[in-house]
Amino acid sequence: MKVLEETFKSLPATEQTYYEKPFESRFTAKVLGVRGEYVVLDKTLFYPEGGGAVSDTGRIRHSRGECRVVDVQLLGGGIIVHRVDGPPPEVGEVVEGFVDLERRYAVMRHHTATHILIGAARRVLGRHAWQAGARKEPSHGRLDISHHKRLSLEDIRRLEDEANRIVGMRIPLKIMWMDRNEAERRYGFSLYQGGEIPSAKIRVVEIPGWDAEACCGLHVENTEDVGFIKILKTERIQEGVERLIFAAGPAALPYIQADWRLIRSFTEKLGAPREAIEKRLDEILAEVRELRKTVRRLTSLAAKAKAMELRSSPIQVQRIKLYVVHEPEHDREYVLTIADELLKVDEPSCLIASYGEKRRSLLILANRGAREGGVHAGRLAAAIASNFMGKGGGNERLGQGGFGRKITYDELRDVAVDELEKLLGSR
Repeated sequence: MKVLEETFKSLPATEQTYYEKPFESRFTAKVLGVRGEYVVLDKTLFYPEGGGAVSDTGRIRHSRGECRVVDVQLLGGGIIVHRVDGPPPEVGEVVEGFVDLERRYAVMRHHTATHILIGAARRVLGRHAWQAGARKEPSHGRLDISHHKRLSLEDIRRLEDEANRIVGMRIPLKIMWMDRNEAERRYGFSLYQGGEIPSAKIRVVEIPGWDAEACCGLHVENTEDVGFIKILKTERIQEGVERLIFAAGPAALPYIQADWRLIRSFTEKLGAPREAIEKRLDEILAEVRELRKTVRRLTSLAAKAKAMELRSSPIQVQRIKLYVVHEPEHDREYVLTIADELLKVDEPSCLIASYGEKRRSLLILANRGAREGGVHAGRLAAAIASNFMGKGGGNERLGQGGFGRKITYDELRDVAVDELEKLLGSR
């Protein structure tokens, strides 16, 4: 931006007609300057990015054709630059500009909805709820507020109720330029929810009886023009700051329709009417919990049976009893249960196990006797995994890693014996 400011510094400030004519889309203007893809006009209806709101977009028609306006920025000295895509106009010619009004209306709704929501936040959450940031786009809005804890579902419901109550009250907005001192006397320092404006005169946007802020953004004329306000989700972006992501008016409809399609899908899959979905889900979750208990119990029995089978035929490597397991269909819990059964003995014992189908994993455990006999599970894991294009590591007792390819039991057993003998022989 500094390069552009230097380039266009000799030009006069751009006449900002979007404040006087926020609901008009077509205008004529004279081209004062062009540099590459940037165009400066003597006046413009295109609103520049500012106050958390994205800029207008649209078209400029000129003698050489037409170009799209993809971004608008306000430079120092009040000069507004239009970034265009396509052939730019010539300096000195008169052009026609066309603002994308549908897009602007969407941003305006979200800007006014932001003011409505911050007023709701102060009443629902407390006077400590202060605007910490905002963003207004055509598809949704974002409002960051100071609050000491996560918002509950009840908090969100009350915020939506309060905000939509104000929408339904059809309150006309008051927008005026005021002397800064007079505005502060009338409205207090809550004017600066969106940040302080360093100017003797400030533009005040008031929703009478609800909210008043110093704001340079474009707004609808009446709260009813915002349409239905829906909070889509909340996030904790940092300690003490909650983010509300919301949509207003027609922009809220796709989100509501998506929720409705999801509910319809649930009703079909669960075979229950909408009002019975929650009860049916609770029943299914209870069944799943019982099934998980049964699976854990059966897995434990299977693991103990496997441990008994292994205990009858250990692989003797010097003084260490080695047990090798290859269980691609099973998980870590199964392997750990086998280890608990095999290694709770005084004689030096070590378990080397591979498990998992999609994520091929390695787990090695050594009991106290094996560790005293020279086994280091972490080093052994690194050595074995490296033979199969993988990596591993860990401490004396527990080593773990992953394989870079599929392996067989015979491959694992042969490498395990070989690497354990190397490890014991290096002492």
